[in-house]
Amino acid sequence: MRRLTAVLPALALALAILPLRPLAAQEEQAVFDVSFAGIRGGTLSIGGAERDGQYTAAAVAESSGLVGGIYRLRAEARSSGRVSGNRYTPAAYDEATRERGESKTKQIRFPGGIATVTQDPPDTKRKDWHAEGKDHPGVVDPMTGLFALLRSRPAGLACDLDISTYDGREVHRIKLSGGRQEGDRFVCPAQYIRVDGYKPKDLADTSFRNFEVTYDTSRGDLWPVVEVRARTSYGSMVFSRR
Repeated sequence: MRRLTAVLPALALALAILPLRPLAAQEEQAVFDVSFAGIRGGTLSIGGAERDGQYTAAAVAESSGLVGGIYRLRAEARSSGRVSGNRYTPAAYDEATRERGESKTKQIRFPGGIATVTQDPPDTKRKDWHAEGKDHPGVVDPMTGLFALLRSRPAGLACDLDISTYDGREVHRIKLSGGRQEGDRFVCPAQYIRVDGYKPKDLADTSFRNFEVTYDTSRGDLWPVVEVRARTSYGSMVFSRR
């Protein structure tokens, strides 16, 4: 689901913290305020846990403020699968959205590592340029990509992510590498790259590609993400952790 993939240009989301079922070991929950050009768009709440090589992640988002007055969106997503370091192998993804009064659901399963999508109502606006899961083995669902991007990481795993997401139409690559220390913060240069699912002219559009992910290094061995910042055609988009 594009609007939930972290650092995605259409994010105008919100909600208070998402209640998850009890999870053990490395459980984490966070709320991010989202703004565009200094104007509040909403908040994104995300939670998840990793235990014995398995992960569970979930998020709720809803537009609010000025953006919410123009464009109403509420979205919920949940995913689960296997994880080793920064490598994720999803098993299941479930999404429910309500957009301009219309409700939709989507499920993605991964038999044999291939993303298989079921939607209700069916995707009747699909175009011939949209990507097929069978052509991109190894992709993850949008919720898994969001969790991988926004979760706290130890120093050895921060700024070291290369993951491709698929939402049933489009494939995007999210890549973090390098990084620089700035006081108590570590800033990672990152890229959000269109891979497939667009018209050729849109696939070549790099207007939204480079962004930054900032970790707080002052809180111990695990570094929480405290900010994601990107330039878009609408102005700067910022995720700020509460």
